[in-house]
Amino acid sequence: MEADIKRYLDVAREAAVEAGGCLRTGFGQSTRIEYKHNGEPVSEADLAAEHIVLGILREAFPEHNLLSEEAGETDGRSPFCWIVDPLDGTANYIHGLHGFGVSIALQHHQRTVVGVIYQPMSGDLFVAVRAHGAFQNGTPITVSRVGDSHQSLVGIGFGASLEQRRSQQQVLDKLLPWCGAIREPGSAVVGLCNVASGLYDVYCELGLRPWDVAAGVLLITEAGGQVVDLAASPSNDRNDILASNKQLQSELARLLLPDRMRCRDNPLS
Repeated sequence: MEADIKRYLDVAREAAVEAGGCLRTGFGQSTRIEYKHNGEPVSEADLAAEHIVLGILREAFPEHNLLSEEAGETDGRSPFCWIVDPLDGTANYIHGLHGFGVSIALQHHQRTVVGVIYQPMSGDLFVAVRAHGAFQNGTPITVSRVGDSHQSLVGIGFGASLEQRRSQQQVLDKLLPWCGAIREPGSAVVGLCNVASGLYDVYCELGLRPWDVAAGVLLITEAGGQVVDLAASPSNDRNDILASNKQLQSELARLLLPDRMRCRDNPLS
């Protein structure tokens, strides 16, 4: 498989950049919006970007499985599965805010081996390959080295449902006196990229799905960070993500639900 990694990465980059170009072209224009049962918006832009990504992946790897936010899952016998979020940060996109991205990850036997995230408005391309590091626009990146919580910048995300927001508020109440400052990027993909590149020291969001985190978790771990799951009953379908540098991780573990926390050495990492 090692010999094929370059091709997997090249195709993922191509798909992410092409879909991102479509999103950038449509940015600021009116688009039809519908809402899912959980209150999350889905726009024509989501569907157009997904069509591009899945088309490129299917043409290059017709035997591989696919899991995408809008199209669902194709379940075949291949040990490979592409996990796609064609537009993470839809609310930002439809309101004219730049914080959104395209996320593509490849898993082999449920372990992520390639992750690509493209942020169309900045043009930043993040890539990670298991055991080969993480990169932003071709330059190696590492997480921050901040060890003092009162100097830390924490990113936090709120889900669409009221239940998720209430749960996230409980976490926020613990983080507020602990950290130096808090930001809400409006996109889990952007938040995870910010941890990997050292802009954020911590990112936390509850109720995320595999397509939200698969590429970003690999990016952070390859950049030297750590990711844990805060869920009381962790699963591979819903993920309560806490990502940080290693200097802050033990202190965060003592702060946030220590009896429920586990290291994120699982199929998403």
